[in-house]
Amino acid sequence: MPYITYGEAFDDYFSNPRWTHFKSDGGVDIVEFSGGFMYAGKPANAVIQFTVDGGTGSFEVTGYEIDDVPQTLFDLWVLLGTVFGEAGDDDAVIGDRMVIGETKSFSEVGFGSLEVTLEYAEFISRVANPLFSGYSYPDEGHVFLRAALTLENIGTESGTLPTAWSTVIFDGVYEYRLYTTDGDFKVNPLAPPVSGSATFMVPSVVAESDKPLIVNFGAETIVSFVIRHGDGTSSGTANQNAGGSASNSSNDYPGEVLYRGIPVQDLLTDEHYAFDFGGAFEEGEFNDWLYTKTYDDITLFINDYTNVVECAIISANACTINGTSLDKNREELIRLLGSPDDEYGIFMDYKYQDYTLHLSASANMDALSVTVYLYSLPW
Repeated sequence: MPYITYGEAFDDYFSNPRWTHFKSDGGVDIVEFSGGFMYAGKPANAVIQFTVDGGTGSFEVTGYEIDDVPQTLFDLWVLLGTVFGEAGDDDAVIGDRMVIGETKSFSEVGFGSLEVTLEYAEFISRVANPLFSGYSYPDEGHVFLRAALTLENIGTESGTLPTAWSTVIFDGVYEYRLYTTDGDFKVNPLAPPVSGSATFMVPSVVAESDKPLIVNFGAETIVSFVIRHGDGTSSGTANQNAGGSASNSSNDYPGEVLYRGIPVQDLLTDEHYAFDFGGAFEEGEFNDWLYTKTYDDITLFINDYTNVVECAIISANACTINGTSLDKNREELIRLLGSPDDEYGIFMDYKYQDYTLHLSASANMDALSVTVYLYSLPW
């Protein structure tokens, strides 16, 4: 995605955008932005102030309010993720939507009894990222495949459609694992039906082909749908690695990224209680199946069912590579890691080995945090 300026992104996202310049009582140059947007489902007005260094051209955020109520910097980073994620990307859908409308049912111990309808499937160029309130984009040469579902409970106990380890099978041979989900996959008995979607990252050739395409839900397929029947022959052209997931970036990085001496990928493959970070922590709930443990310099997102860490947000100054801290500005990070695989606003993504490094920065592009998550993050 091309680099987008604050002016372009703000003017594209907010209604009635307005920029003003003035000097503070202390003679400091202040640029103030105001604009309308939807906040908590209602129209609101945002005001963001930047302090500008006229000598260097650098700037930093010094204030953020919604309807005259001061907000935290964390709230601002969430907003900026949305602003820069939406800027310059008008249409995420690629080609025609494939309307399916097929319903199947299952009854399994531990998952209940559900009636599942695959409403439609479509190829898309981006997917909403709930962690950053912005968007994630596929690897080069890939697209996303989204399957939209409706679930109805036909039993007497709570029911769940298991999505972790779900797969898409292309041409009867090539397998692609789940990338993320959105919406509800749990429904109580006698409750109204719920809707959700499952998204997979696949090579562009899958979207361009007319070969068969099947989606399977659950590690031991509980329910399966044919998205595209095709002609049943194999061309062997899909770009695929031995592990079954979409092939990773070709960037050659200088070494392992460590957190307190621990390779960050180990945070994502071992159960959370294997790591004793020491000190006090706060525990919270992120969504229906992830909870958080927050220490001084790291937040772990832990699967409530498997007790496995699926994502970690780490302070940049707690991460090192070859003994060098990642607490650097954008130019220094690029010199250290090379050009990012994706960059939008204050965010830089590196498809690093088997996981993604998602770096967020302050308004003047100094690193704030490093987020680590697997390519096949099952949410």
